Amino acid sequence: MTKMFLISLLLTQSAAASPKRIQSVMFDKGTPHKIYLHPGLGSVITFPCFVSDSFVGDESQAEVRPSPSTRKNLLLSLKSHASKATNLIVRCEGQQSHFVLDVVPSSTSHQDILEIRAAFGRPELIEIENLKAPARSEMLPKKVVIAAPELIGESPREAK
Repeated sequence: MTKMFLISLLLTQSAAASPKRIQSVMFDKGTPHKIYLHPGLGSVITFPCFVSDSFVGDESQAEVRPSPSTRKNLLLSLKSHASKATNLIVRCEGQQSHFVLDVVPSSTSHQDILEIRAAFGRPELIEIENLKAPARSEMLPKKVVIAAPELIGESPREAK
């Protein structure tokens, strides 16, 4: 009985770990999301906003183009010879943050539709520990003192 339970638990976990062909997600902008594509097949990525910019890291591996019907969709496909992972970076209109997707070639998995329902989070803020603020005296403007001119000698015109 316990063996049967463990086997069913393992099968459930492995099924949950594999990506679904049609999937809706809540997107964490603080971490890249992996999308698995089979070379030669296409995928539609739906965003919760109008896409303004998109960029593929290695254009020899993947192709991205806007959907002709809606500005919320991007059409993504791997080239037939794609063998290396690349990334896709997308920015929406009126937003400063980005969506980062890792595009992973796979011979066993393919995601046809990835719908991003909503997004949360942002990139992690890196604290610089040894950053020393300048002292107040270093921030003040330096004073420049100009001495009054001194007469060293008489000019030949004044002597006459």
